[in-house]
Amino acid sequence: MAMNRGDMQQPRIIANWKANLSPGEEVERARSIAQIALERGLSVFNGIDTPTLVLAPSAVGLVPVASLLQREYGNLAIEVAAQDCSAEGIGAHTGELVAANLVGIAASVIIGHSERRAAGDTDSSIGRKIAHAAAAGLRPILCVGDATQSAATEARVPEVVGQFERAIAQAAAAGWPLDRLVAAGLVVAYEPLWAIGSHTPATPMDAMAVARGIQGAGNGLAIPVLYGGSVDAGNAASWCDETRGQADGALSGLLVGGASLDPRELLDIVGAATMPRR
Repeated sequence: MAMNRGDMQQPRIIANWKANLSPGEEVERARSIAQIALERGLSVFNGIDTPTLVLAPSAVGLVPVASLLQREYGNLAIEVAAQDCSAEGIGAHTGELVAANLVGIAASVIIGHSERRAAGDTDSSIGRKIAHAAAAGLRPILCVGDATQSAATEARVPEVVGQFERAIAQAAAAGWPLDRLVAAGLVVAYEPLWAIGSHTPATPMDAMAVARGIQGAGNGLAIPVLYGGSVDAGNAASWCDETRGQADGALSGLLVGGASLDPRELLDIVGAATMPRR
């Protein structure tokens, strides 16, 4: 769904903490985020008056972080996401984080992140993960991205759209075609590999070209596209401001990595991305 001034949809900000923190540190970060939000007068992250805020702690931090937010800060409506889930369902799969077991803990799942692809995720496994997440009632957040900064737009867009289409085809083979996934809340995050942790983000125009390609492949379905890759408080506003109000290619939010580890910077990003009400 294009984020424009007509529908007044606020962006989705996802904080991916990766494996940077211990479970105890993740709980304290979540507490700090909630407390600072209250100090700043942010009463609810509802996607209407303020952006939707999603925290993605480690697998071992999911339960304590979700418990804290539900128990002490439920009114803030901060969501929790898993950083990955299994390509398998309930069964004899030692060590797997099965999507069905995340119900009641997480609202969404990041799938196909470049770091998971580097660890062996394939189009087939990513598609199955998407299907399992959707079947469990979780919002799939599909990550796609290109590897080469110097690639021209006419090469970059087909590469990224191809990743999207292959993953969706595998999900469809598991019973979850694109229209069902969109109804289940599918979000796509464009994260160019060369931008992650490099302090050199893609340009808004490049990201918009990719978003247009993905939305075009959706055959008219409303597919929200986020950007991730060296996002910080200094550039968050430009991402949303430069793409906001576009007829197509507008970004629907940000996937934030390293900058999300600092509670104040994360909330600065939320503030920068907040769309003014008319």
